[in-house]
Amino acid sequence: MTSPKSLRFEKKSRDNEAIFLNQYDWLLDWARQLTQGRLGEAEDLVQDLYIRFVQIKSGPTFTDQDQIRGYLYKSLKNLYISRKLRYGRDAISGLLAVDFDSVEFAMQGIDRSELLHVRGDLAAICEYVCVRRKTNRAAAALIFRFFLGYLPTEVMSLLRTNRSTVDALIQTARLEAKAYLNRPGVLRFLPRGERKAPSFPRYLPEQPEALFAELQRRIFSETEGTCLPSAELQDRYARPDASTFSTQEIAHLASCRECLNRASRLLGLPDLLLRFFSEGESQKGKTPPAAQAEEEGLKKLRRKLRETYEHRPKKLQIAVDGEVRGVQTITGAHSKLQIKLAALSQPGFVEVFSEQGIGMLYFDLQQETVEVPAPQIAAVDLSDGRHLSIAMTLVEGAPVIDVAYYDPLLEAGLDGPPSAQAPLTDLADSSADPEEQPTQREFVKSGWIHRLFSMFRKRHGWTIAMAVGLCAFILMVLALTRMPSPVKQQLTSTAVVRESMERTALGLQPHGAIHQIFSLEIRSGEGKPITDIEVDSLRSSDRP
Repeated sequence: MTSPKSLRFEKKSRDNEAIFLNQYDWLLDWARQLTQGRLGEAEDLVQDLYIRFVQIKSGPTFTDQDQIRGYLYKSLKNLYISRKLRYGRDAISGLLAVDFDSVEFAMQGIDRSELLHVRGDLAAICEYVCVRRKTNRAAAALIFRFFLGYLPTEVMSLLRTNRSTVDALIQTARLEAKAYLNRPGVLRFLPRGERKAPSFPRYLPEQPEALFAELQRRIFSETEGTCLPSAELQDRYARPDASTFSTQEIAHLASCRECLNRASRLLGLPDLLLRFFSEGESQKGKTPPAAQAEEEGLKKLRRKLRETYEHRPKKLQIAVDGEVRGVQTITGAHSKLQIKLAALSQPGFVEVFSEQGIGMLYFDLQQETVEVPAPQIAAVDLSDGRHLSIAMTLVEGAPVIDVAYYDPLLEAGLDGPPSAQAPLTDLADSSADPEEQPTQREFVKSGWIHRLFSMFRKRHGWTIAMAVGLCAFILMVLALTRMPSPVKQQLTSTAVVRESMERTALGLQPHGAIHQIFSLEIRSGEGKPITDIEVDSLRSSDRP
C-alpha cells in the first residue's frame, strides 16, 4: 500500500511548525500502522498532533532528530490511545448535531449508530435556514458558520460586525433550529401559506463528501433577491462608513455561490473550493498537481489549527491518560478546576477538550518531571485574548492538576451590545410595523433607552427578564407619583407577566424551546405614550 503525496517542508527555522512538517512523512507512516492502514483516520490523528504541537507556548527543547522523533512518536501514540478510550463513551455533552461548530465537526463527533437520525436532522435544519434567512440574518450566519465552514472571524468580515454579535446570531439560530426540529408548527416565521413541499430527499448521503456537496446544492438551489453590482459590493467592504447590509442582502449572499465567492475574494478569505466541499469550478492549470497537493495539505493543517484557535468552548473536559477526570462549565470570564490524583501515581499526559471533543491543549508529562516538586506548566493563547493553561504540582506525594481558562468576552461590560452594523433583526423586516420604525429610530438615540434596546437585540433570556422588570418598575413609580388611582392595576399587570414567564419555564421540554412575542408600552413622565416595543423571546431549556 503506497502512501499519498506527503508534505515537503524543509524550513530552516526552529519553530514548532517547521519541526513537525519536516517529520510529517515519518509520522503519517506510523499513524497508518497504529490505525491498521485506515488512511483517513491516520491523517486525522496526525492533524490532531500538529495542532497540539504547534499551538503550545512552551515545550521540550530538542537537541537532535532522534529526540524530536521520540517525543512526536510518544505524543502520537498517546493521542491514539486517548481517541480509543473516548470513542463512543462521551455521555457528558449530550449534544445535538446543530450544537457543533460545523457540519464537519458534527459528523466527526456523533455516534455512528445514530448516523441515520443525524442525517435527517441535518436535512431539516438545512430546510429551516433556507426559509428563515429571508427574514432574519441569524439563519444566514448559521449557514456561513455551520454549513459552509466559515470561521467566526470570517463571518464577522462577511457581516461587517463583531464577535459578540456573531455568537449571538448563531446562538439564536441554533435555538430556533432546535424548536423547528421538535415542534415546527409553533414557529411564527413559518406560516402554512409560505411552506413549500419538500423538493429534496428526506435523508442525506452517508459518505461525508457527498453529504457536504448535497447540503451545498440545497443551500444554493434557490437564490434570494438579485446580485449586487461588483463595484457596490467592493465599496461595502472597502469603506468602514459604507451602508450596512440589509437582511435581504445578507440572505442573497447566503444563497448565491457567485456573490459569496466574490465577497470572499474581496476579503481575502478562502474560496468555497478550499473548504470541505469538492463541488465548484476547476482549479487545474494554475499549479503543478504535486505542488498543488502539498500546498492544499498545508492549508488544511493550518485551517484546522485556526478552527481550534477560534473555538469558544462552553464546557472543558480534563482527561488524564485518556480518561475524563473532571468537567468545568464556563459561566464567567475566569474558570478554574483542580483535580487531585492518587498518591504516588505517575500520569503520562493530560488533555483539555471542549464539549464538542475539540482538543484545546495537550500536556506531555515526562516521567522525570512527575517526581519534581516544582510546578510543571503548559499554556496556549487563543483568539480574542483568551488563555488556557495546565499546571501540575506534587502535594504530599499526590499529583495535583490545575486548569485555568480565561475569556475576556465574558467580562462584565466587555461583551457589549451587538454592533450597530449588524443588528439581530432588520428594521425593514416584513414582520415589523413600518409605522413604528421612524419613532423607534428616534427613540433609541437616548442613553439608557439605547442600552435597553441593545439588551433586547441580544435576545438572552436574562436580559429580557431584566428589561421587563425595569419597565414594570418604571411604570409602578410613575403610577405612584403621578397617577395614584391605577396603582392596583399596574401591580396586577406585573404579577400577570411574572406568572406567564413562570408557566413558560415550566412548559419547556428537554432540548426544547418556546417562542413568544409580546408588547410593552413605554410612557413619558407625564403619562404620554412614547412607543410600543415588540419583544421576540425564544427561551431554551439548554440555556436557562
